[in-house]
Amino acid sequence: MLKQNLSEDVTWKGLKIYKTFDYDKFTLIKGNRKIKTFQVNRLKASYEKGQIPVPLIVNKSFEIIDGQHRREAIRQLNLPLPYMIINDADIKEVQALNMRQKNWNMNDHLKCYVERGLEMYIKYNEEIHNRFYFDHMFNITMIKGKHSNIGHKPTSSPEWKSEVEKFQDGEFNATDQEFKHAIAVGQKIEDVDRYFTKYLSRQRRNPLWNAVRKLADYPEYDHSEMMKKLEIQKFKIEKILMKFRELHTDEFLIILEDIYNYNRHGQALKFRYDLKTEAGKKDRISRKNREISA
Repeated sequence: MLKQNLSEDVTWKGLKIYKTFDYDKFTLIKGNRKIKTFQVNRLKASYEKGQIPVPLIVNKSFEIIDGQHRREAIRQLNLPLPYMIINDADIKEVQALNMRQKNWNMNDHLKCYVERGLEMYIKYNEEIHNRFYFDHMFNITMIKGKHSNIGHKPTSSPEWKSEVEKFQDGEFNATDQEFKHAIAVGQKIEDVDRYFTKYLSRQRRNPLWNAVRKLADYPEYDHSEMMKKLEIQKFKIEKILMKFRELHTDEFLIILEDIYNYNRHGQALKFRYDLKTEAGKKDRISRKNREISA
């Protein structure tokens, strides 16, 4: 038998706020985040100190749009649960609310769209995310880096979205060829990376991964030759790294260039110079095209 509510329902800014002890009348919307124990405990501690809980937002089917952690904290404390009903709310509203609160991360977005059955996200999860230990930003760069911008918005056009924004909004798309290319690049990165794990933390190896990603698309680069040279010089890697005060992508390109050219027959390759020259040409062409279209 349910307890009676400890206070009356109220109306606030045109929305009625209800209260109940029937915690199980609410369900989680498909694709919402997993309940995190630490967040529930943090909320419980604040409520025990007298903080008034923010009402849950639910749709007409009593699916929780915002407040799943609050519901669990209030349930454990056996307090009256406040809630508001907003019709036609769905997972998009969940994301919008949580993004404004900076609660949703890339894993949350991926889980959401996989659970909702979006084939592109299922493919990404199985073929890229579960295969490699890189973060989502790097994975997206491997897949889409050659074809479109990854980061921030370069123009004021409302139609333009970065690949990260598309990923967050459920609009991520890639061809089979892009996935195949990303897998090949990722395997090359892992091949090289294992020679550096002994000397550098995962975070400090991120510029190394980016350097190998760039090399993978360099026409003259022979990955099998790089692996042979790394094996020959693996005992020198720590000493090589100590020559540099900082290790960014450029520094790793120099390091890999020196390793690759060790005892090499024929002309030495200049990875860093050639890649920067190529990038400069592409940037100039891109600026010129933007000026023409403006």
